Amino acid sequence: MANFDDSKAYAAQEEVFFDDGREIELLHFVYSRPNIDEIRGSPEKVLAAIDEYGRTKKYLMNVGEDKGRIVTDLIKEVKPNIMIELGGYVGYSAVLFGAAVRDAGGKTYYSLERNPEFAAVILSLVDLAGLSDVVKVVVGSSDEGIRRLAQQGLDKVDLMFIDHYKPAYLPDLKLCEELGLIQQGTVLAADNVIKPGNPPYLEYVRSPVEKKKEVFLASTSSSGLGTEDFDDRYSQQYEKTHGAERLDTMIKGDPRLVYSSELIKSFEPTGVPRHGELSGHSRLVKCLNSIVRIKNLALLVLSLVFLPIDTLVILCIDLYSRLLGTRPGRNGAVDKKTVLVTGVSMAKGLALARHFRRAGHRVIGADFHALSQGRVSSAIDKFYALPWPAAEEVPDDEDIEDDEYALALLKIVREDKVDIWVSNSDVSAAIQDGLARDMIESQTSAKAIQLSARHVRLLHEKDSFMTLCHKLGLPIPDTQIVSSRSDIIEFFAKRGGLKLTPGEPTRYLIKPIGVNDIARFDMPLLPLESEEETLRRLDSIPLGSGKFIVQEFIQGFEFCTHALVIRGKVRAFVSCPSSELLMHYKAMDPDTPLSNAMLEFTEKLAASLGETFTGHASFDFLVKAGADKGEVVVYPIECNPRVHTAVVLFNDTPELVAEYLSVLHDTPSRGPLVVPRDPHKYYWLGQEVVERLLYPLYRDFPALPHKTPEFRSFVEHVQYWKDGTFETWDPWPWWWLYHVYWPVQFARYLVWGRWHKVNVSTGKAFQAK
Repeated sequence: MANFDDSKAYAAQEEVFFDDGREIELLHFVYSRPNIDEIRGSPEKVLAAIDEYGRTKKYLMNVGEDKGRIVTDLIKEVKPNIMIELGGYVGYSAVLFGAAVRDAGGKTYYSLERNPEFAAVILSLVDLAGLSDVVKVVVGSSDEGIRRLAQQGLDKVDLMFIDHYKPAYLPDLKLCEELGLIQQGTVLAADNVIKPGNPPYLEYVRSPVEKKKEVFLASTSSSGLGTEDFDDRYSQQYEKTHGAERLDTMIKGDPRLVYSSELIKSFEPTGVPRHGELSGHSRLVKCLNSIVRIKNLALLVLSLVFLPIDTLVILCIDLYSRLLGTRPGRNGAVDKKTVLVTGVSMAKGLALARHFRRAGHRVIGADFHALSQGRVSSAIDKFYALPWPAAEEVPDDEDIEDDEYALALLKIVREDKVDIWVSNSDVSAAIQDGLARDMIESQTSAKAIQLSARHVRLLHEKDSFMTLCHKLGLPIPDTQIVSSRSDIIEFFAKRGGLKLTPGEPTRYLIKPIGVNDIARFDMPLLPLESEEETLRRLDSIPLGSGKFIVQEFIQGFEFCTHALVIRGKVRAFVSCPSSELLMHYKAMDPDTPLSNAMLEFTEKLAASLGETFTGHASFDFLVKAGADKGEVVVYPIECNPRVHTAVVLFNDTPELVAEYLSVLHDTPSRGPLVVPRDPHKYYWLGQEVVERLLYPLYRDFPALPHKTPEFRSFVEHVQYWKDGTFETWDPWPWWWLYHVYWPVQFARYLVWGRWHKVNVSTGKAFQAK
């Protein structure tokens, strides 16, 4: 943080520092300047006149030059079409930021101000600066102003500056979330979050999704004024003119939104240090190659730093388990089978291999990842490296017998006399596994827990999946496949046009069909406020990269499921709240109406596909926010015809193995549906250390990490949750993951490619633009 220029300091802040007539006095001061004709039409000179009053007459609670520069730089970067400020006071920020928005090509800057006298001052100074065509003043409480703008058709805020009544920061943000104004790319700039402080706001924007969901579901009634976390000086700041404040604490927001935050240090106009918080919802920043290399190098160094202690700890744990004999024996099963488990580089494949080993069966592991964790797992008797599946040209049904990947699987099944193959498909190999299943079952006596290629294609493609659901009478969002800009325009023309309609308009997501890691992070919500904006946004979609669907956007909560299906019957099932990038899992109570609704959907769909439907099926559902608890309607939005990482929730459920082996018998299993028995909650330690311990420490330095909500969440996970990879009787895959597999990936990225996010559980890095 640079030094403050004392020559620009405002007068000291008094005990009473606003609403004592100085605001009207400022207006007279500015309009009485000798150079008033030069000031007209010049935002810079209007600001200079306001600053002169603040320095030579009385203190003004403006954002000032130093903090203002931070936000104007942000405006240049974000280029907001719509920007809102909460708290306008005398218009300093409206003039400064409104001019910056105009210069960046933006459309409108909304200044929300509760005090009508202050609002009149803003209007007068904005007009003097020549910004009346850009800056619009909304008079009234901030929550009323936000609702009014939404009712008038405002659909998204690109940048929001928050600098009003401190206890209202969080309720107003949550209100914007509920109204859908906070979307991918929205950036928040909140002033004074450290001093005088705003703990509720900071905790919320820094909290992980699952933590916010817990609070959301637990909040059933309102208590207090919503000002309990604030000093009386700030909670009672406007009591003289507006009476006692009572904030709407029943506003719950949208806990699914993810923010990345950065603490920015600067100065008040008086020279007193202050701190602000920049937060972006799903904000993707295009980094320079040098920064990307530093990120990869830092993670490599982190792995090396922890290598000695981790190696020592794992050696001790391994020795301890061997001495105590806690490792499962190899001859425990009454009817021992040979089980081939593929996909053991992922947590889900490793979890299933361990299931069969604990039950006493012989486990063969195979994977096309050369550095698979399965190589060092005690659960696996023998490991095979597979050829990589054809990524560009998936073989046809007739050509599968010439496919190297399928032939390698067939060879393993024959040579090792495999009884059952349990496939854990990577998303890029799902079709090949389906084709290999058909070949293996037709040429050997082995059975496969893998959907056929026909079923994989049917469920994997979003359009065919939605068509199937529609035929079965299952509720689905309004959906249509598109392949061009004209298709999308025609779709909207049939539904009211390219312009957002007032009231409660229906909006749609543009989603890629198939695997498209870049497009999936940039799914626009359309239509926008005007036809021109909608068309401009359409032009940014990479429609040439494949087919897309237009799907109705349902405001609500997302859930995921995992099911084992044997001959069209669901034999094991678990549901859980969706997790960002599959990194946190907590099983839902199977007896709840919501879980039962998702199970009924899965059972109906599985039964419709007949006795040839055997394998894994995972579905993503949306449930409308605020829906009547007595009537639960689930909307399927996607099917993943393969194992879901949520299978780790069955780790303490040995009954699962019998259901897999039932595929070897002619008579179907008649036991009860298998659900997780007293499941742990799961996380992955390496990802937590970086995202919730080290990054917040870097972001808030020199503040201590225990002050952050991420740190509290990290401690809770370490104390009460379970790592999704680690087992005391099989510890080496955990060590291999963090000191071999990922370091090699980061070393590759030092010289090639970039990534935006990694998923430790699946070993996948999502590519950055």
